[in-house]
Amino acid sequence: MFNIIIMKKIFFSLLILLFAVGYINAQSFSLEWDGEVLGDTITILSDSATASEIIFEAMVHNNTLSGVNLKVVKNEMIMMEGSGSYFCVDTCFPNSVDTSTTFMFIPAGGSSAPGYFSGHYEINDAVGVSMVEYTYYNIDNPEENVKIVVKFDNSPAGVNENMFNNILISEIYPNPATNFVNINYELPTEVKMASVKIINLLGSVVMEQYVDTRNNNIRMNISNLNEGIYFYSFLVNGKVLSTKKLIIR
Repeated sequence: MFNIIIMKKIFFSLLILLFAVGYINAQSFSLEWDGEVLGDTITILSDSATASEIIFEAMVHNNTLSGVNLKVVKNEMIMMEGSGSYFCVDTCFPNSVDTSTTFMFIPAGGSSAPGYFSGHYEINDAVGVSMVEYTYYNIDNPEENVKIVVKFDNSPAGVNENMFNNILISEIYPNPATNFVNINYELPTEVKMASVKIINLLGSVVMEQYVDTRNNNIRMNISNLNEGIYFYSFLVNGKVLSTKKLIIR
């Protein structure tokens, strides 16, 4: 009996230790902007009708007990036609570069210098929302990383804005989902075409289904998709109106 009690104590101690190690590893790095800790997505609006770029700047905080060298990977998930993106890690890279050749050294418990990293979205008169994912990873241990999806929003203005303001779209449900998902919506008569796209974390569209603008519900069979995290976008007249996370189990 005494041995059983000891074994149970050892077992629970190991569980606590494994949980603590997993938690620390999952929290190796975090992102901050303007003094606020960021989640896994952020939306940035164009600051004027004549702006040529939308800029995302984040500071990376090292929560580990040792200094690390971080590289950055850019993944263009959804891009409006005509738009482009590039990023800078001390030096700026052309649009065609997805992985930085330079790196950021961040000491234990420290943060990257303000402005050392920046992501740039080139509008080029593109209207709508584009999505770019940035991954910051430890060169010596790529499994230590932090990701964020940035939604660069250069939405319609004027008359078109009134139309978009009259559109109602529900959250996708159920979420998490297994076999089917639904979205309820109300679309004005000006909407000629609408669809829902499901995108994986690599930025590939794995499913697209057109919306019946005369109806108010779309039901999608997602049973053939693998378990994991996805994003779904509701498009109206070819423009991304809303993008949110979907979990499939």
